[in-house]
Amino acid sequence: SQDPNKIVWFTVGQDGRFLHTADRGKTWGESEFEGGVPKGSWNRASYFYKQAVVADPLKGDVFYAYNWTTKNLYRSEDGGKTFRIAGRVPSELGNYHCKLRAVPGESGRLFFTNGLNNDKFTDTGMGPLYESKDGGATWTEVPNTEKIIDIAFGAPAPGNDFPTWYV
Repeated sequence: SQDPNKIVWFTVGQDGRFLHTADRGKTWGESEFEGGVPKGSWNRASYFYKQAVVADPLKGDVFYAYNWTTKNLYRSEDGGKTFRIAGRVPSELGNYHCKLRAVPGESGRLFFTNGLNNDKFTDTGMGPLYESKDGGATWTEVPNTEKIIDIAFGAPAPGNDFPTWYV
């Protein structure tokens, strides 16, 4: 987040919760989600390597969270206090090890991959890379991608403005 005082934290496990702070962790409150998303539907086990919560790189009050059960992408515009449904990620796979990433330097530009798609850590059923340019409202499949575990970003190539992708 652009505001280092604001943090959104997800606690792992069957009773995992989303917590938010605006004072670098001195005090915490539980986040509320549109539709009352069940606590156990986020990440029920510590051995699933989900990374489905990101801060907007430019807007200090905006956070995004992906729920693997509903397939909804939620957006908070109040520092993580409340999350509303922004859109639905088209991946119909299990998303055991999904990753949600925000593009550095761009507000609302997100990438999603379901990662390894089972609890046996094999590539069975892994999906493509998805991109949203509008804060998760709509998603498109990135052409010619399959079995993507993760995506990261580096410095732009000479003559380009957009960061280099690493998958």
